[in-house]
Amino acid sequence: MQFKKGIWFLVSWLFMVAAHAQGSETILQLAFNKTSTVIFNTGILAVDRGSRDVMAQRVKGMENVLQLKASRRGFPETNLTVITRDGQVHEFAVNYSPDPPKLIMEINAGQSNDKAISGIVSENFSASELRTNAGKIVNDDAVRYMTSVHRNAMWLSLEDVYVDKNVIYYRIGLTNNSSINYDVGYTRWSVRDRRTAKRTASQEIGVVPVYVHGDNPVIAAKTECTVVYAMEKFTIPNTKMLVLEVQEKNGGRNLQLRINSRKLMRAKIITPR
Repeated sequence: MQFKKGIWFLVSWLFMVAAHAQGSETILQLAFNKTSTVIFNTGILAVDRGSRDVMAQRVKGMENVLQLKASRRGFPETNLTVITRDGQVHEFAVNYSPDPPKLIMEINAGQSNDKAISGIVSENFSASELRTNAGKIVNDDAVRYMTSVHRNAMWLSLEDVYVDKNVIYYRIGLTNNSSINYDVGYTRWSVRDRRTAKRTASQEIGVVPVYVHGDNPVIAAKTECTVVYAMEKFTIPNTKMLVLEVQEKNGGRNLQLRINSRKLMRAKIITPR
């Protein structure tokens, strides 16, 4: 069945690598008020945080750069696993430090914490094709407005879902109906259990877009913007959901959009012009 493919390959391989990993992990020290940057040799395919104490996001337009920060001071040691497009699994032990000695780390192919995985590396995506499809999606006048959430005059909406070859595109709308600008702190995608339970590493898998079009750091008062996130194709079972979190910088209008498997199955096919 389809739900056994895609994201479950990543989950299965992560657990297998964890069970057979040898040698020491690379240590990352994160601060609450400073951003750490990890630069990989190739693009990032998936990110798995050991706990919610670690905030992670990819830099816009640079798929091999990951920015990290602590979500609270003094958190207990946890871990971070990053899979890159060259088939490497990068394992990190993550600790809190109010003043990390190193804020930029470069990870080169062949370092001792890299472990090769076969069978999960996708084809390379054409940047021009991703841009072209994103442009078509932004100009689509027949969006279906599939689901939305709101908080304090801020709206986050899944306007539509599209598919082309091995890429699924999510058209997301952010609307600021208030008189106060909305500064985006960070956005994050993940796959989670639908049931309410204490979150563990096995219950949440981070998902990193392969391309982002139109995201703005500030949503001005009384304005709206459309963002297109392109992700490698995957499906999820009914027991899981895809979640988009948008956090306001220095604010409390945090939004969480939940997307179930039925909406993914309704993706429109992008037709060539």
